[in-house]
Amino acid sequence: MPPVIGICRFSFVGRGDWVAFRDRSMDHTGASFRQARAEELYAADRMERRFVTLEHLLLKSMHAQTDTNFILIILTSNLMPEQYRLRLQLLTVTDPRTRLIYSDAEDVDAALVPELCKLNVEYGAKLVQFRIDDDDCLTHTYVETLQDITERFAGMGAFSFSIPKGLVTSFYEGEEPQHYTLDQPFHSAGAAARFGRADVSLFSFGHFALQRRFNAYLFSDGFGHFSTKLADQDSTKLSVSERAKQDHTEIAADEFAKLSEQYFPFVDLKQCIAALSPDSLAG
Repeated sequence: MPPVIGICRFSFVGRGDWVAFRDRSMDHTGASFRQARAEELYAADRMERRFVTLEHLLLKSMHAQTDTNFILIILTSNLMPEQYRLRLQLLTVTDPRTRLIYSDAEDVDAALVPELCKLNVEYGAKLVQFRIDDDDCLTHTYVETLQDITERFAGMGAFSFSIPKGLVTSFYEGEEPQHYTLDQPFHSAGAAARFGRADVSLFSFGHFALQRRFNAYLFSDGFGHFSTKLADQDSTKLSVSERAKQDHTEIAADEFAKLSEQYFPFVDLKQCIAALSPDSLAG
């Protein structure tokens, strides 16, 4: 079996499915816009939060996978300051499955497609891609499950995949961490697909659109991802989003801890909560 390809955008300065790029009247390619975006993304306090989640959630989840047949692409920008490049390299240098891309491309697809095409040629197949953000993580059996589905769908061509259920914790200033279960097919964390053409990436399509454009498989046995909600994320605050309230169910801390231990045993929950508390990060 060829590997599945995970894709994480780590503070990439370029057009993607972020709120900042939805205003089509603005020039998102100009030097001034890109510089302003870089200053926002590489602010010191934001990067501290991102490195906490990258190291203690995403990378730990990939190191814990029961099936190690994957490649993880971490995409960032050539505008990333040197101090953060070095820190990123130190976190990933010992794992040959991780590939860092520093790109000057103006959008995610342009940055990813050349590398994906190389991998497709290298393995002689159109490889399955899955997405995961640096502030989320996947259950330790995720790759095993995805590889099993990929093998079953070997003759189908293009298909999409999602584990709808996940755990969520919010970390907002002035509030205690709140815990939720989420049931939302094709949530971005762990959404995956194989395409019939090589010149596209998973980010060529909105993650919710994958189930409408391609044959879809929903794996409903257990929780697939653990997501964090931080104040500086590109999303509406969870507690005031009516759309989010429809999919999220608040649960008690002890229930959350039990589910986390079962599906995300690699996460030191107390350490993570302490590290991501606004007071801790501010200090």
